[in-house]
Amino acid sequence: MMDTISRNMNSTMFLRLLLIAGVIETTYLIGLFERRMAVDGLAMALAFTIVIPWVPYALGWAVVTWRSRIAAAILVALTALAWVAGVAIGTANWFDDAVLLVGALATIFQTLATLMLLSPAGRTWMERR
Repeated sequence: MMDTISRNMNSTMFLRLLLIAGVIETTYLIGLFERRMAVDGLAMALAFTIVIPWVPYALGWAVVTWRSRIAAAILVALTALAWVAGVAIGTANWFDDAVLLVGALATIFQTLATLMLLSPAGRTWMERR
């Protein structure tokens, strides 16, 4: 009984971290919406502002619901890509420090969820079914 409770608490915390990251990321990208729309057009701006931030949460939901190893691998790759993109862009290319801070905060929450998945307890949790 206790094992079931702890497993559910881990999955709940995992999804909550990804939910917080999605909300923060959406807020961050709303700040960049006009700039994205000027460069890429309305369709791409909407996709990057509304759809893209929720992909990690959808992957996390697939991991929790079906114990999908493919979704877990994609989530890890997306988190690594977020860090690589953040370092490659650097702080010099952003005009607003608040937007940069919010984007970094979203990446941190996504990273925490990914580290939770990669921890020994997370790997054990993935193997149970």
